[in-house]
Amino acid sequence: MRFGMEISRMRVAITLIVILSAVGCAGSSSRSQELRKAGGHAVLRGFFISPMGEPFRSQEPGVDLIGRWFSGADKDSSSGVSLAELEQDAARFFTTLDVNSDGEIDPDEMRRYENEIAPEIRMAGRSGGAGSGRPARIRRGGGTGGRSGEGTRIQRGAGRGGSRVPAGRSPALGILNLPQPVAAADADFNRGVSREEFRRAAGQRFLRLDRNRDASVTLDELAPPGA
Repeated sequence: MRFGMEISRMRVAITLIVILSAVGCAGSSSRSQELRKAGGHAVLRGFFISPMGEPFRSQEPGVDLIGRWFSGADKDSSSGVSLAELEQDAARFFTTLDVNSDGEIDPDEMRRYENEIAPEIRMAGRSGGAGSGRPARIRRGGGTGGRSGEGTRIQRGAGRGGSRVPAGRSPALGILNLPQPVAAADADFNRGVSREEFRRAAGQRFLRLDRNRDASVTLDELAPPGA
């Protein structure tokens, strides 16, 4: 009799645990959805590339990585990033990339960016990238053979044996159509990016982000199309 009562209690306890777990998961999912919609802009799960190519990561679901970058770039907390602030953000990240402090991101430093700082770019290239078009093959020490504007250009000399990067937009990585956002700033195609080139690239990208042309990029303007 006592054994039967113990079995019954155990069944009740297990049932309660299952119910509580289900409620907890539902609450977590609901909260995650709220976080992803926070601020009226899309939150890219797990990984985000800033307009200038800086990676942001999180193991926690629903973390607002776009907002994390934005709050750092918005120095005066005006709820908008100005051209000057984006240029400052670019200069800060350039200093991180320019390891030997010679004023240029050279091929070795570019490989460091791709292999150590933002290896997700190469991984996305190998898989074609989420939402990307047909990947372009990069020849070692060469390029794709065509001169194009920022946003469609593929990096030259992307490491041993070449690499594959998405030719189209990769929304799982960032907002702008930049398969390799640092190399895309190489305006003169000399396989290096100078500080001035990076600053000018920041200006070009600011114009693309400032959709309403009010000289300030807001979080709403950072929402990927269709989000």
